[in-house]
Amino acid sequence: MFVNSIIEWQDDNRNITVERILWVSPNCSQLVIIDISDLSHLPEFREYKEIEAALEHGIARKLSIDPYSNFMRPVENISENSLKNRDKAWNIISNIVEIEPDIYDERRRGKLIDEVCRKFGIHKKMVYRYLKRYWVRGKTKNALLPNYSNCGAPGKEKNLSSVKLGRPRKVTREDPALTGINVNEIDKKNIRIAIKQWYLNTDQNSMAFAYKQMLENHYNSSVYFKNGVPIPILPSNDNVISFVQFRYWAQKEISKIDNAMQRRIGERKYNLQKRPLLGNSTSRASGPGAIFEIDATPTDVYLVSELDRKRIIGRAVLYIVEDVFTRLITGIYVGLEGPSWIGAMMALENAANNKVEFCAQYSIQIDESDWPCHSLPKSITGDRGEMEGKGPESLNDALGVRLDNTPPYRGDLKGIVEQNFRMGQRKIGPFVPGLIRKEIRERGEPDYRLCARLTVKAFTKIMIFTILEHNKKELHNYPLDKDMTVEGIPPIPLELWDWGIVNRSGFLHEKPRDIIRLNLLPRSEVSVTRQGIYFEKMYYGCDIALAEGWYEKATNRRFRVPICYDPRNMKYIYIPNRDGTEFIKCQRLPQFDRFDDMRLEEIQDQFFFEEVESHRRKTGQNQIGADTDAQIKTIIKEETELTEEVWPKDTSKASKLKDIKMNRKEEKEAIRQREAWELGEDILNQEHPAEVIPISRLRDSDKENITGNQETDPIMEMLQLQRNKRRK
Repeated sequence: MFVNSIIEWQDDNRNITVERILWVSPNCSQLVIIDISDLSHLPEFREYKEIEAALEHGIARKLSIDPYSNFMRPVENISENSLKNRDKAWNIISNIVEIEPDIYDERRRGKLIDEVCRKFGIHKKMVYRYLKRYWVRGKTKNALLPNYSNCGAPGKEKNLSSVKLGRPRKVTREDPALTGINVNEIDKKNIRIAIKQWYLNTDQNSMAFAYKQMLENHYNSSVYFKNGVPIPILPSNDNVISFVQFRYWAQKEISKIDNAMQRRIGERKYNLQKRPLLGNSTSRASGPGAIFEIDATPTDVYLVSELDRKRIIGRAVLYIVEDVFTRLITGIYVGLEGPSWIGAMMALENAANNKVEFCAQYSIQIDESDWPCHSLPKSITGDRGEMEGKGPESLNDALGVRLDNTPPYRGDLKGIVEQNFRMGQRKIGPFVPGLIRKEIRERGEPDYRLCARLTVKAFTKIMIFTILEHNKKELHNYPLDKDMTVEGIPPIPLELWDWGIVNRSGFLHEKPRDIIRLNLLPRSEVSVTRQGIYFEKMYYGCDIALAEGWYEKATNRRFRVPICYDPRNMKYIYIPNRDGTEFIKCQRLPQFDRFDDMRLEEIQDQFFFEEVESHRRKTGQNQIGADTDAQIKTIIKEETELTEEVWPKDTSKASKLKDIKMNRKEEKEAIRQREAWELGEDILNQEHPAEVIPISRLRDSDKENITGNQETDPIMEMLQLQRNKRRK
């Protein structure tokens, strides 16, 4: 059983109770549960064996679907107002929810809540409301999102009264006029500006200096000139906030800024002088899943293509996810992705998935006990490069995994995983063809690239076997603690993992695979148009869009929707539902099938290539248009001259427009006669060719006979009569 596991109970009367596990004791003797049917319940301590026995005997069962999974949705689907309220609630309870198990104990919890109430000046009912919301909905930051359907009187703000808050000052007892003022929103804004401008910088000014500068620049009532220099006129000391008030609110603002100390002394100096010295890396974690480290490195092995083994494809990139407490490797990904979020995403997804199924994809059979990790950690330490941007944002908010990026030039902060890179390379070095032996090849030495023989899939299989060996191999210089020594636990990752699950549990938690992938895929926004869903110069479609009339709505005005996409397969994009737990799958329209099996970068490159080629053809296309225009203009000019010749200049408009219908009918009859077909005419002419005699060779009498003996066609006579009648 893990933190956030959902247990369903059913009594003899078929009444159902659903509970969430909030905490598991390190020795797995106790756990804390809470009834999640509503927000009225508080945590309760239970015996671990009691729950375990209930599950074994069918009295209770473990649910695979979290009823509050809608609070694990991505940030893109949450309004700005909701995020502000969430962050406000998190700021209030963030320091006490980590104090486990004291926060679950009724007596100790009261003291912790009293301290929070004094610090933030709020009632304990508000603190309890936030705590219950956090526990019931899954112990993530997003669990604190408000339910506006249960709220009333939106948009109303409470105003401070004119009565001064807080304990009266000593001087007020002597002179009641010296009361002072309350800190309002304008004062808070000025305080934020002051600490950013005059305190949080490498000048290392004092808080008093920042307060003084704030008064002179933001509270001066006017100025006077002395020796040509403008001097600010400050108001009465009782009409501005005091230094004590300034310091109090300034410290609250500074506590919200993660890198406040780095701003004051500089990041390099902070790393050298103020960075916490945590001793060995293992001491940073107190149990399995407390901290995972992730890193990527190009391997020293050249590989060949699976499509054509004659093609060398260069070096693969290896991603490893490792548990700091046990040194167990929990996730792996081998690919051609450079150090980026895509590769890190694959490794993190692998860390949370079943390894028996994963190894079976590579025809490797293992037992669950050979590689037992398939859960998410409490926190992940990674590099800024691949772990920054929109992709990793949902790790903390939706998956409940805190992300700790190492600062630049601080790779030593994740030394465990980097050390295993070096050990892994040395392990496979003597056997693997295509391995780089030296960074610089000397003259006459063979080219190691020509020795490439392995594909990406084969190299992945090698790394799987290497990891399975690592997880079972004794670690040198591992800092065993007293409990491990007493119980005789050897420093072997698998042994440490199994022991830690029983004795140091409470950090690992589970999420459905779809939820994990939903919050790992890159995100963007697309435009819905009449032609389809437009993304990266391509159009997509889906049944939901047709059923709900998206395209008709976009006829008047386009609108945008958030999507998830996999840049390795652009045939589909995915629109997350409002609850953030499912996708609407959209398929690319058939006119873009030429981009099948192409990555996003390849598609972008192809569009750019087509644009360049179109630009190169532009001159020729313009010339073709110019040629056509010239021919059209010539025809129009000649026809205009011929038409104007037959019309006298004094012809009226009425006479020109007269008999248009009759003229059209005559013209149509003439065109019909000219264009009428006579089938077999060419064959008849070929079988009985007529002798053509030039008229100049005929005698005058013959000419007369020819013209005189011609018979008149009766049909032509009828047509001529009709034409003459119409003209009259």
